[in-house]
Amino acid sequence: MKYLTIVCFALILLSCGNEKKKDANLTLKNAKERVENELAKTNNADGSACEYLSETFIKTIFPEATNFEPKSHEKPYPTCSYKFDVDGKSCHARLTIAKGFGSEKNLDAAMKYHSEKELLKGVGQKAYYLTKSSQVSVWQGKNIIHVNINGTKEASIKAAKELLNKL
Repeated sequence: MKYLTIVCFALILLSCGNEKKKDANLTLKNAKERVENELAKTNNADGSACEYLSETFIKTIFPEATNFEPKSHEKPYPTCSYKFDVDGKSCHARLTIAKGFGSEKNLDAAMKYHSEKELLKGVGQKAYYLTKSSQVSVWQGKNIIHVNINGTKEASIKAAKELLNKL
């Protein structure tokens, strides 16, 4: 009888523990969904990245650009990409906007994995040019943006400055 009581008690404890574990997993899942929903609201609050990086905008940098092929996605951050032609040569442009995540700490954390970078002056509050990817990453206010215009430093810096004025 004593043995049976111990076994029953152990089963009750084990089954209660599973309920708590299930509740904890549900709570974690709900919290993750809430964070993702809030992130989506924040990222989409001012529109998509393609509202800023458009064919019209690209033509201000490359007036002779033709044959635009846009592509956008919103996760984890709003991103807009274009393929286009300039004088028969294939080119590209890309903009990613991390709205609401702008801070020097967040930019530096993103940049610490890039060994070949150059600190830029006169672009946003702080900016880097990433040599390998020809990308300009900029922090200004509540936003961080990443811009790459046809793999050229000058075009990416020019685009970053103009896009920051639009945000």
